[in-house]
Amino acid sequence: MTTSRDTDKIIDSLKSFVEDYNTLIEELNSYVAEEATYKKYAPLTDAQKKEMSDREIELWEEKSKKGLLHNDSNVSSFLSDMRMVLYSSVEDAGLALYDIGIETSDSWRDNGKLIIDEETLKSMVATNADNIRKLFTDKEQGVAVKLQEAIKEAANVSSGSPGSMVRYAGTKDVLITSNTIYDEMKRISETLSKLNTKYELERTRYWKQFNAMEQAISNMNSQSSWLTQQFSS
Repeated sequence: MTTSRDTDKIIDSLKSFVEDYNTLIEELNSYVAEEATYKKYAPLTDAQKKEMSDREIELWEEKSKKGLLHNDSNVSSFLSDMRMVLYSSVEDAGLALYDIGIETSDSWRDNGKLIIDEETLKSMVATNADNIRKLFTDKEQGVAVKLQEAIKEAANVSSGSPGSMVRYAGTKDVLITSNTIYDEMKRISETLSKLNTKYELERTRYWKQFNAMEQAISNMNSQSSWLTQQFSS
C-alpha cells in the first residue's frame, strides 16, 4: 500500500484563496474609486420624505451614500499593506507567491489582482508542497499569517486594540466611543450648541433693544401729540 499527496485539493485551495482575495480587493477598490455624489444629496428631512415616494427616497439615499469612501486613506492603506505581504518572500520556505505561479496582474485596470500560471502551480505543488505550506503558515512570515495581521490592523473590532478603520468609524458590534467620526460629530454638536446659545443671547439682546426703541417712539409720539395740543389751544 502506498500513499500520495492530494495535489488537486491543494491546487483548488490555492485557487480559492486567489479568487477570494481578488473579490475582496475588487470590492474595496470600487469603493475607493467610486464617484463622490453624496455631497449633492444631503440627508432628507421628515418633511421632504413626506413629499416623496418610497422609491424616490430609496434612490436618493443610495446616491447620498455613493462615494463616501472615495480615496479613503484607511482603505487604501489596507490594500497597500496586503499587496506588500503578497510581494514578500518567506525565508524559511525559500519561496514567494510568484515562485509558485501566483503573480500580480500587469494590467493597471486589475488594481493588483492575482493571476495564476496553472502549469507552474501544478509543478510546484507536486514537488514543493511542504515549502508551499511554510509559505502560507510560517509563524513569523507566512502569507496567511501576515495577511491576518494586516486585517487586524485595519479592522480589528476589539475595544482594547481597534483597527484603523474601527478607530475611524467605530463599529456596531463593539462599543467604542472614541473614534474619529464620533469625535468629529461630537465637536460639531458642541459647536452647534454654542452657536444656538449665542443666537439666543443675541436674539434676546436685539428684542430688548427693539422693545426699548418701540417704547421710545411711543413716548415721542405721546409728547408730540401733547405739544401739538398745547400749541393748538
